[in-house]
Amino acid sequence: MASRKKKNQAGGSILGATLVIAALSALWKNETRFDYHKAAKKTEHVASLNGLETDVNFSYTGEMDGELTLQGKYIDTFTGYLIVHRYAEIYCWEREEDDEGDVTWRMTWMSSVESNSRNSGVNQKLQSGRILPRSYQVAELEVVSEMIEFVDSRIGVQPGPLPKTNEGKKLSVEGEYLMLRKGQSSNLGDERISYRAIPVPRVATYFGRFSEGKGVAYTAEQKSGMINSIIQNSGILHHLVAGERELALATMKRHIERLKWIVRGIGTFLVVFGFIFFFGAALRFLYAIPVIGRVAELGAFLLSLAIGLPLALITILLGYIAGHPILLAVV
Repeated sequence: MASRKKKNQAGGSILGATLVIAALSALWKNETRFDYHKAAKKTEHVASLNGLETDVNFSYTGEMDGELTLQGKYIDTFTGYLIVHRYAEIYCWEREEDDEGDVTWRMTWMSSVESNSRNSGVNQKLQSGRILPRSYQVAELEVVSEMIEFVDSRIGVQPGPLPKTNEGKKLSVEGEYLMLRKGQSSNLGDERISYRAIPVPRVATYFGRFSEGKGVAYTAEQKSGMINSIIQNSGILHHLVAGERELALATMKRHIERLKWIVRGIGTFLVVFGFIFFFGAALRFLYAIPVIGRVAELGAFLLSLAIGLPLALITILLGYIAGHPILLAVV
């Protein structure tokens, strides 16, 4: 038992430290991220593609086909959407173990099957994915869909009235879901699919690179790595946005500002939470002692706040300055 506690304490300390480092890295990358709104604002707006030089960043506004059709996997066709996101989930057991080795189980909808003893033999058949065409047509401009990005809001799509593929016909419709019922006790292993999509606007503005007569992704500042992926910092300008140029730019500005604040909030929380893990693991041996345990637990929380919150805020501030070097010149 003693060796298990030491192992759990070490694991908690490592997990806490890892979480703090990852969260601080996310906060820094968030402040120094590629600003696709500013990049879009700097593009040359053209009314016609005639005479436009190749390999230049540009923006172009035009009408779109509201009857754009996408081919699906379980739904045969979607009409009137720029992109459709398909979310597959499975109902299975989730196992949680605390630092003392106590295990709790619950059944819930998950994006994939958790590997544990109660999920033995449970297999997932339905798949998540994105559905989009090979290219889009904005007036006379063809925009390739590879690496395309969107900032407009998604809406839910009811699958009931839509035509199904042969695979989709094997699924039942239950409200907003396509369901695969497997008849197991407690519905273990049942699967479901839901859809969210961005409608085709009447008028859209494209921001990106003009190459070989098409709109393609500008990738000179493309980012890689897990953290950049998590905070959605692709470094790509290849955006199709509803509305005329000014309206589209306003939408992009709102989107990136909201995204930054979400990352700031979650990142700060995770820094503090990581310190709680770290200090909590170190003081875990005191928690079982009456009175002293409560004091130790409260002390770990307050210490985590006292260190984590300023550290996160300082990282945000320094990252903001690094992302806006003009501020240094002013100072």
